[in-house]
Amino acid sequence: MIRDRLGRLNVSESVILDNEIHGEDNREAFAAIWQAMNEHQPKLNSLGVVRQVKTVALATEAQEPLLLLPDYVAGILQAANSTADTLAKSRVSALAAKRAYERLKRASKFGEFSGFMPTSYFEIFPNFKQYARHRAP
Repeated sequence: MIRDRLGRLNVSESVILDNEIHGEDNREAFAAIWQAMNEHQPKLNSLGVVRQVKTVALATEAQEPLLLLPDYVAGILQAANSTADTLAKSRVSALAAKRAYERLKRASKFGEFSGFMPTSYFEIFPNFKQYARHRAP
């Protein structure tokens, strides 16, 4: 972190994303969007903080174990909300899963939803299909 001549705090980031994003176009689009999103951060900018992404890399869960965190959270949710004995052969108790779930629900960044979750770039942004390098049918 370095302060520039205007006194702003410059924070450089190296972002590692899960390479399970299907399709090269989807991976490229996601990385480009992630890198560009820091250009417009009104709240941080008003506080004198400028975030800059140095690199955006794709990795497997074996290469970057923190990428397993969403899988663990999903497992906790499934175990805590299931009526079946999903933890019968697990070293995690139902009580431990329930307590972890309660802590997650109190977290400010946690949101639970159900329903359809778009998985491809063009399901998320259908209006951009016409601009794709390789137009999908």
